[in-house]
Amino acid sequence: MLGKPLLTLVASTHCNLRCHYCTPTGEAHDCGQGSLDSRRFRLAVEAAIRVGIRAFRLTGGEPTLLPQFAELVRCLSEARSAGSYVTMNTNGVLWERLLEAVREHPLDLVRVSLDATSEPRFFAMTGRSGFEKVLRGIRECLAQG
Repeated sequence: MLGKPLLTLVASTHCNLRCHYCTPTGEAHDCGQGSLDSRRFRLAVEAAIRVGIRAFRLTGGEPTLLPQFAELVRCLSEARSAGSYVTMNTNGVLWERLLEAVREHPLDLVRVSLDATSEPRFFAMTGRSGFEKVLRGIRECLAQG
């Protein structure tokens, strides 16, 4: 993927964590952009492919929060089957939704952002509990391949 043009698709500005580096006040952060609906997402991917882009990254906010998350993953998986390299970023909290979607529609890489090594530090960083849940999700995803 190095040296290839990459299209980063910000699916939503919404997140289920309140990380201090994203939300210094600890309040919910939303840039007012809403979320990228499935139709516009597909149009963006198709247009990018037409101009030669073959690498895509799905990110947010937190993409797994979106009701249309599975549809977005399916669209990227279709691009992957046509020769594109596709990745996504997630905080891993909703790993069950993630695993369900990528099991049916594989991606090349899922990057889980885990900024702590313990539950107390995770809570201090994110304003939420969930460290063990994210670790369990990482283990389950690795076990599933």
